[in-house]
Amino acid sequence: MGISIDVKSIVTPKEHHIVGQSNSQDYQYADLQALCQIFGWSSVPWLEPSPVRGTTDTSCGSSRYYRLLGVARAHARSTPLRVYNEEQPPALTADEERLFPHLLIRAIWSNYYLPIDFDRPRQFEGTWGTVSVGSSIRLQHELTYLAAIISHLQAQLVTKLRTLTKEQEEVINDASELCDLFLTAAQESLELNLPLLLHG
Repeated sequence: MGISIDVKSIVTPKEHHIVGQSNSQDYQYADLQALCQIFGWSSVPWLEPSPVRGTTDTSCGSSRYYRLLGVARAHARSTPLRVYNEEQPPALTADEERLFPHLLIRAIWSNYYLPIDFDRPRQFEGTWGTVSVGSSIRLQHELTYLAAIISHLQAQLVTKLRTLTKEQEEVINDASELCDLFLTAAQESLELNLPLLLHG
């Protein structure tokens, strides 16, 4: 199992789309309608579909993503570093919701981070299950904060101020790499005014 991170429109551009013919665009347009209903829009505030896409177009193992979430959870909970089974995530603590709502309040398979600012993630039932909707602005802030925490942990390892198991060190290093990539994607989302799509 893995995840994909892309910066692009929710609807996939197609050169030859016959109106009324069943295709993958149908559920994508249904998701746009759901977003408009949630936020009270007549249309989404970005171009759909868009031929533009970000340079961030990557996939990685779910375990690397879970490691990033594990570092965030450990900091928020003030507990030793561990990696949870995020397909059945633990209940969020008050501090997790306060520090990392847009990172940790999420759907298992489909997450849209929109290039607009709002405080709390929303969810709706899409064609293929629950879809979580976050803000790429808020996500960028949370990841910037988390990147500083990870850098501090790495510095402590170098100076021997902190002793961790080899597995925990690997978790921190993996989390660092994905956090940097995720931050780049969040920045591109804002620069291009396009959603960041995270799919499992």
